[in-house]
Amino acid sequence: MELIHYLINQFLNATVNSCKLMHTVITDHYAKLTGLDADVTLMRTRTLPVRDGLRNSISDYISASAARQGATQAFTNSVSDLSANKIRKWDVAIQNIYVEGSPEYIALLPDHRTPFQSGTYEERLSEVHGLGNRLTGIVPLAATKIEVDAFYTAMSGLRDTQTAKEGALSAAEDVMENARSAAAWMCYRNLGLMMNKWWDQLITVDNYFEFHLIQNVASATEPGESFIDVVLANLTANVAERPFDNISIITLKNTGTVSLRFFLSDTANGTAGATFIDVAAGAETTIDNISLLGNTAFTFLNVTNADLTTDGSYEVIVIEV
Repeated sequence: MELIHYLINQFLNATVNSCKLMHTVITDHYAKLTGLDADVTLMRTRTLPVRDGLRNSISDYISASAARQGATQAFTNSVSDLSANKIRKWDVAIQNIYVEGSPEYIALLPDHRTPFQSGTYEERLSEVHGLGNRLTGIVPLAATKIEVDAFYTAMSGLRDTQTAKEGALSAAEDVMENARSAAAWMCYRNLGLMMNKWWDQLITVDNYFEFHLIQNVASATEPGESFIDVVLANLTANVAERPFDNISIITLKNTGTVSLRFFLSDTANGTAGATFIDVAAGAETTIDNISLLGNTAFTFLNVTNADLTTDGSYEVIVIEV
């Protein structure tokens, strides 16, 4: 049965390709649920965990996406190293023992360097593994076999990590989509309750939603971005340069073993003023009031590691309005 227009959840349909938009809609809606009215209090209470669920799922998705990108880069770097450096070195080592084109050489590299420099990732991994096996028992090339086997182990591990990160990203995306759906239905439920309550003064209902956000929706955008890096001991580093006055929330994760101080500055190497946030080692904090980091007109988010000897590390997740 086809639903009539009035029974269709427009919050759900309009945000089908954008969890970021759904986050903006429900965040704005929740902020408007103020006052002492009992029904509004009910809606505010039940909306908060749904809003936070979507917020947290977006943060987790961004983090998983960054981890996948990092794992992919590490693996593709190893593929490039194999193609540009490793196979050349191994080929030269083999030619120092066996003349190119000889039966012994062909037994080790039947297609020369080509299979190591082209083909799928799995095919190249298989070639490295196969070369290591073929080098077994050849005493003059024992050192080369050790290097080939070690490179295969490292490259295979990077591939496994990349695959695992892709799976984690897919799972995070599913959780985020479920959270988007839950947020859309909560907005729809609240709209229904309000229309029943204020059926004769619908302008009041309009005060609780920004309906223009789900009208003429543009193409989907990414929900946010992640910044991952190291800050050296006794130094200040720039995390990101961008406008910060349009940010919905920032999650500051300290992934190292020393305390870090985050703040907004007017320069990439500027130091913290009176307003900043300290995050203990291994801890994280999420804020939706960006002024807690300093002047929101500043475009540099910096981090200071005051420890004199130990480097720090962090991940900062930014979700825009």
